[in-house]
Amino acid sequence: FNKSSASLTVDDTDVTAYYSALYGDEFNAEDGNTTNVVMLPCEAYIPVTVITAEQKAALDSVIAKIDAIGEVTLESGDAINTAKAEFDALPLDIQDLVSNQQILADAEKEYDTIKNVYGKIDAIGEVTYSKADAISEADEAYKALADEQKAKITNAETLENAKSALDLILAEIDGVVNKIEAIGTVTASKEHEISDARTAYDALADDSKA
Repeated sequence: FNKSSASLTVDDTDVTAYYSALYGDEFNAEDGNTTNVVMLPCEAYIPVTVITAEQKAALDSVIAKIDAIGEVTLESGDAINTAKAEFDALPLDIQDLVSNQQILADAEKEYDTIKNVYGKIDAIGEVTYSKADAISEADEAYKALADEQKAKITNAETLENAKSALDLILAEIDGVVNKIEAIGTVTASKEHEISDARTAYDALADDSKA
């Protein structure tokens, strides 16, 4: 590889490399070059990006911060955000030189996925009948995760407890409905059944009565 004696600068966008090659041909004293192959001068066009020392330092910093993310967990938010902020601050042509930028993109996607499920579970709060849809949505999101992602959901037990609590609430509601339906035609003899159904209904939480 040959180049001029002048050093490359940030204004250089490409270099042309010239090189020579040795060619081993069949040769004898009578016929000389028996294959008559002629080697032509070789030329290669190589796009390059010349960066300053400051840009190289920034580039190295971003690569190191991405590498430092490691396995993505719910605790990885700060590391990912820091690496992403530094990456975005690089000029576009320097961003192209970040060799592990796909790792950053994958880490962002993974973090958003597990954070979203964690957030759905955390938002359930106190379990009431009105939380049935929220519990179902959180459960579906959790079940859609891969096993290794499920292991990262630190409040998965909260979801299981919420599902169990909701099952009890639904059972209580079904019990009241059954008592009311068992009354049938209202007569004087149904006073006990009506009182029993009323007591069970009054014991329900307000949002379970709707």
